[in-house]
Amino acid sequence: MEAREPLRLQLPDKMRVVDHAYQSLEEAIFTGKLRPGDRLIEQQVCAELQVNRTTVREALLMLERTGLVQSLPRKDTFVTHLSPAAASDLCTARVLLEGYAVHAGFPRFNTKLFAELRRLIAEMNRCVLPRDVPRIMELDMAFHGLLVEHAQSPQLTELWSSLNGQMRALYLYYLEHFGITTPDRIVMTHEQLVGELSSQDLLQAQRGVSAHYFSWNGTTNEMQPFLDLFVHR
Repeated sequence: MEAREPLRLQLPDKMRVVDHAYQSLEEAIFTGKLRPGDRLIEQQVCAELQVNRTTVREALLMLERTGLVQSLPRKDTFVTHLSPAAASDLCTARVLLEGYAVHAGFPRFNTKLFAELRRLIAEMNRCVLPRDVPRIMELDMAFHGLLVEHAQSPQLTELWSSLNGQMRALYLYYLEHFGITTPDRIVMTHEQLVGELSSQDLLQAQRGVSAHYFSWNGTTNEMQPFLDLFVHR
């Protein structure tokens, strides 16, 4: 076989400038230096990070894909600020998806699953806020991802995952709206959910999912009668 000339590709840096800009902005959002609704002025961001506008725009696009910022046509970019109605709609969507996931995966729920869920809760409890906001979000997604995984439905997993970016914005909404400064309440709601999931009662487990998402604002899920249709006695 004829030898080929090396491509002489440039080795990648340990961290691209745009990745550094993205992480700096993400850290500012997670720690509250930038709050939901704050306007991100490109010129100011460029000056503080000492990078060009192309870099800042790419970093903002990356943040937009994760749901942390929103850009308006021919206007500036803002840190995502969910209204109470938008937060409620997002919770309803997750309840319906996870309620069905519990229905489909319930026969496969076992002690191994519950042990892993409790391990994730224990890790949440070790988080220090606001420093560990990214970590507690990651643990939360892993927790709920296990429930969806047990449904063994690629289509359901794809739909559920498509909301992950918005869920990050929802987390920030709850942290600010309820003044969450420790993981205590987050841990408590997940422990309650594990209790419902391990009850050996499918309807109770599904309603536990609904309560998990809607107990934060003291409301009930108006879609609960529809969710109950997933249960076949």
